[in-house]
Amino acid sequence: MISCTVHVASAWLVFISSYLSSCAAFNLPGIGPRGFEQNEKVPLLVNKVFSHYTQLPYSYGDLPFVCKPKPVDWSLNLGQVLQGDRLMDSGYEIRMGQNKSCLTACEVDLTEEQSNYASELARKAYHVEWSVDNLPGLALPSFFGNSNGTVMFWTPHISQFPIGGIGYRIVRTENPYGLISYESQDEVPYIYNHMDLHFLYERSKTDTNKNYIVGFMAAFSSYDTPSDCGKQAVNAMTQEVGNGEDNTYGFGMKEIGKGPTTVTYTYSVQWAEATDVTWAHRWDLYSRSRVSYWRRAEDLIMPVLIALVLTGMVNTILIQTLKKDISNYNSDDLRVEMALGDESTGWKLVLGDVFRPPPWASLLPPLLGSGVQFLVMLCGTIGICYIYQAMTDKYFEN
Repeated sequence: MISCTVHVASAWLVFISSYLSSCAAFNLPGIGPRGFEQNEKVPLLVNKVFSHYTQLPYSYGDLPFVCKPKPVDWSLNLGQVLQGDRLMDSGYEIRMGQNKSCLTACEVDLTEEQSNYASELARKAYHVEWSVDNLPGLALPSFFGNSNGTVMFWTPHISQFPIGGIGYRIVRTENPYGLISYESQDEVPYIYNHMDLHFLYERSKTDTNKNYIVGFMAAFSSYDTPSDCGKQAVNAMTQEVGNGEDNTYGFGMKEIGKGPTTVTYTYSVQWAEATDVTWAHRWDLYSRSRVSYWRRAEDLIMPVLIALVLTGMVNTILIQTLKKDISNYNSDDLRVEMALGDESTGWKLVLGDVFRPPPWASLLPPLLGSGVQFLVMLCGTIGICYIYQAMTDKYFEN
């Protein structure tokens, strides 16, 4: 028996040693680093379209007012499928190290119905998820204004790029005393048809031809015509403009929801070498962001509050039940029943329920054993992935 145990332990040691020695050649899909050569195409993936105000996500490829993406052969886990994830290639021509400005992605002719549909999604604050090399995009803040006095402001969010937005017509008035005031009037839906894509990359220390993507950020804009692409947005609330009806705020925004229209999608690409960000720490920017911080804090606080409330409710019920049983035990009627031989009252009745076998007692051990087996397998898989990820991060830190 001892000899058999020794052989089993030796076999496990050999297996673990062989695994650790081959970690350099082992790569988990989506976790290990991917190096891009100069001018190599970098796929920009789009995911589902969702809103925090509704529970109905859409596939990006089903939207009639966007550039049609290309399906990609990408394996999704069960959680991603249940969340409605549908990864597709955006079709944008992005190559490592190549800066581009105001390239046309596509031109879409919208009917009145399709334009109204885009306006409805913009009003419901629908967003698109973008990612590059398994790194979600970080939306940069933007401030827009147009010749009609419409302004729009957006705050940064992780991996959430709005389809459109709702602007307000700002009317500039001047009273007889020379005081200037701004008033907001009707709401106007707009569609964002330009993306400024910013990428950060790190050069490989072992292969000079390889670069690793360590940052992905984007700013979105709305241009009425393609010729407006590249113009600087102007703060409509602070810029001094002409008199009368001659109000100029930089460029026009693409308005939707008012009949048939044509939307031209454009994009710009900027690459920059990272000086203080490595591949091992490329997620630090997201973990330090305010949105991510409050999201993690909410995920931690809410379960604790729910557990405290449920614990208080259960304790209250138990205390009330115990008080009632204790008062019954001390009553004269209970003493008479106990003298007659009936002692199965109150909490003593629980004894029979606890030790009474269930109808299918033979199924309990297999189910319990299977659950423990799955738990051990899950913890073991997570542990192996954690060890590999730690070794990869340590390699790229050096």
